Amino acid sequence: MNRFFSILLLFICSSSLIVAQTSDPNYYKPNVLLVMMNESTTKIEAYERRDMKEEVAKIKLSDEQTNRSIVRDFKKNFTFCPVYYFYSIDYDDVKARKWEDVTFYDADLLTSKKMIEVASLGNYFISEVNYPPITDYEVIDPSKAGRKNDYLNGTEDYAGTRDYCLLLYDDQFKLLKGKLGVTNISLRRTGNIFKPSTLQYQFSGADRLNDKLKKYFAE
Repeated sequence: MNRFFSILLLFICSSSLIVAQTSDPNYYKPNVLLVMMNESTTKIEAYERRDMKEEVAKIKLSDEQTNRSIVRDFKKNFTFCPVYYFYSIDYDDVKARKWEDVTFYDADLLTSKKMIEVASLGNYFISEVNYPPITDYEVIDPSKAGRKNDYLNGTEDYAGTRDYCLLLYDDQFKLLKGKLGVTNISLRRTGNIFKPSTLQYQFSGADRLNDKLKKYFAE
C-alpha cells in the first residue's frame, strides 16, 4: 500500500512539473527588443484605389500618432534592454533575419528619421501592439463583478473584449507561452472631439512589460 501511494505521489509531482515547464517555459534573456510599428497598409491601398485622398491622409496621420506615442512610452518607461523599432513592411525580412534589408530606428525617431545599421543580433524578442489571439489567450468580461478577481484587480493580464495589448514573440514571430506572451496596455484617443486637430492616440503599457521581463529573468 505504501509503495502504491509513493508511486502515485511521484506521478503527481512529475505531472505538475511538466505542466509548469509547458505553461511557462524558460527563455534566453534578450539583448534587445524589436518593436514592430504597424501601418494600415491594406486600408490605405483600398482608399487609394477609390481616390479617397482625405481618408488616406487621416489613416496615415493616425498611424503616425499611434507609433510615435508607442516610441515615447518605451523611451520613458522601458529600461530592461535596448529597443529598436521597425515598420511592419519589413516583417518578412525580420523573420528571415535579412538585417541588411531592414530599416531600424531608435527613440530618435521622435525627432528625426535616424536609421540604424544592424549587421547581426544576439538573443531578441519581438513585440507589437495588436489584438490577442482568441485561441491562445483567455477573454473575460470585466463587467461581471465577483468573477475572475485575480484578473480584475490587475494581478493577472487578461484580454477584455479583445482589447489591444502588447504581444511578445520569439525570433520566428511565435507568441511566447506563459505570462510573457500578452501584456495589457492602454491605447486611447485623447483631445477635444469638437476640435479634430487635437485628437490623437495615447499609448501606455511599456512599464508593465518592463516590470514583467525584470521579474521573469530575476527568478
